[in-house]
Amino acid sequence: MKNMTVWWNFRVLLVLFSCYYRYLLPVLTCLNVWRESWAMRYVFDDCTLDTERYELRRASVRIPLRPKVFQLLAYLITHRDRVILKDELIAHLWPNQFIGDTALKSCIMTARKAVGDAGRAQRIIQTLHGHGYRFVADVITDEPTPPAGSTGPVPSRVSAPPALDNRVATGPVAVTPLTTPWPLEREHKQVTALCCRLAHVATLATRLDPEVMHALMQEVFALAQATMQHYEGTMTHYTGKGFMALFGAPLAHEDHARRAVLAALELQQRLGAHRPAPPLPPDVSLNACLGVHTGPVVVGPLEGDTQRLYTAVGATTHLAIRLQHLAAPGTVVLSDATYRLVRHEVQSKAVGSLTLPGSTVPVAVYCVRGFIQRRAGVSGRGARSLSRFVGRAQELAILHQRLAHASQRQGQVVGIIGEPGMGKSRLLYEFAQSLSGRAVTYREGHCFAYGRATPYLPVRNLLRQSCGILEADGPEDITRKVHESIQKAGVTSAAALPLLLQLLDVPIQAERIDQISPQARRSRTFALLWQVFLHDSRRQPLVVAVENAHWMDATSEEWLTTLVERLPTAAMLLLVTYRPGYRPPGWSSPPSPRSHSHGSCRMRVSRWSSPWRR
Repeated sequence: MKNMTVWWNFRVLLVLFSCYYRYLLPVLTCLNVWRESWAMRYVFDDCTLDTERYELRRASVRIPLRPKVFQLLAYLITHRDRVILKDELIAHLWPNQFIGDTALKSCIMTARKAVGDAGRAQRIIQTLHGHGYRFVADVITDEPTPPAGSTGPVPSRVSAPPALDNRVATGPVAVTPLTTPWPLEREHKQVTALCCRLAHVATLATRLDPEVMHALMQEVFALAQATMQHYEGTMTHYTGKGFMALFGAPLAHEDHARRAVLAALELQQRLGAHRPAPPLPPDVSLNACLGVHTGPVVVGPLEGDTQRLYTAVGATTHLAIRLQHLAAPGTVVLSDATYRLVRHEVQSKAVGSLTLPGSTVPVAVYCVRGFIQRRAGVSGRGARSLSRFVGRAQELAILHQRLAHASQRQGQVVGIIGEPGMGKSRLLYEFAQSLSGRAVTYREGHCFAYGRATPYLPVRNLLRQSCGILEADGPEDITRKVHESIQKAGVTSAAALPLLLQLLDVPIQAERIDQISPQARRSRTFALLWQVFLHDSRRQPLVVAVENAHWMDATSEEWLTTLVERLPTAAMLLLVTYRPGYRPPGWSSPPSPRSHSHGSCRMRVSRWSSPWRR
């Protein structure tokens, strides 16, 4: 019996050793090789990038970097033997996300400043327009020093890097007069500042235990941080009563005013729905007073402050603070400058006036009640007089030809491709204006850079327009109008109404649809939307425009694919605008310019080139 026990123990040990050498050891070896390949120090110019310590030093002084900027530098240096395509960089830095060129350009610009490069000289990071970027400086790779007592040969080094110290850059680094190092870089920018303070913070502070008050403020700041980040704003200042956030810096946005107003309205809704624990006193509510103003500021990091990325200085922030004090609890107050940028998109009323610094003429301030319709593109574009529309006769003619074929129940799809500012939205606007007085229904849905995580975002706009839902309609009115629409479309399913109401975020009793799987629920929703739009197209030809599809959420992309598949026999024209680099799902290759049979085409909107994409 004892011999058998010894024999089984021996077999167990033998199996364990066999597994170690066959499976575990190769994995550990690969991990070690991967670590050694990644943990490198790259010496170039007067800089050292240490991927093991996760730091950049310039002239032996540590330069603080944002994580994305560090990843960008490391990737460019690792692949310095070739040109890195823009799409490849975006996929590496922001996997499974659709990020515009602005974020990448901001990282490139920050990386150049950090290493002492310049956009014109491009001694270190070279831009190959139309292709991508390449790291062109001479690089010396310095592998990490083995720990004391380790054996084995030490890899040779071409030259020793500069001696390192533990100082952090807090002032100008006198290395080269070419540029100022990144930590002290300041910029003049046009931004929108949002200031927020809790309305009853003094009352809460006197009636709540200090620890409870601290926990409450942490919850408020967490809600605020999530809301600001959703619209890509940056919180720059905290106080015991509130905070300040910037939109348009450090990440530039053409619609920073719209984003700030949306963030303010959403924060009010979140605070109103938030139920802190322990609950607040019954006579005190969690309301905020918010002020929003747009104007120029000087932005940049504080000297010696390695924790906060940005701070803003200027009259713009002071005016935003004054506006928050004018706001009543639970309201959002806009300056005249911000109001002019969003006035065609919001419901508002004048609530007083304010005298700006250096002026004796008071200007109006406005209280926002809600958004009428969110549009993509530059804020305030609708508020300006439009310039003369020239040079687009061919594109307009193509759209009208496609509409003529759609009117004969030959469904059409047109993709309009163009860089930002090339006039995609203006082309759709002029086409819609040209349909005035004709028996054609025109509807439009918009995608936003901050809405990619929101399912059905452009589809909601289209459905609301189809059902005649107004911004001021409450849940009962929305339910009634949706019910009438599906009845007219001939839909009799009991689950139809709850599915569409859920899409519109109307509270429902979900017993009828809880038993339906998510995939089946999505398929039924797509079918219902098709029935509603098909019914509209049978009365008169229907034009469906979807703007900025490159920002479309994944669910809406699936819906768009099913819509394209069902179009061939419908009196429907689908127009989709997007930027180069995005490929709409489910599309065939473009036909010849002379082929105008039912199908799809793509045309490029630019200043000089032909509209047809070949």
